[in-house]
Amino acid sequence: WGEGRDLVDAVRWASAAGAACVRKLGASVALPQRAEIDALYAPA
Repeated sequence: WGEGRDLVDAVRWASAAGAACVRKLGASVALPQRAEIDALYAPA
């Protein structure tokens, strides 16, 4: 899968990307930067 991730990891990262998208109002302005997704995906 993308960047050598296994399927489960890729789906989890995509879920974090989706969560990052709905945190802001708007269309293209709501698209997250890679660092925002990585921060949401990082283990707590």
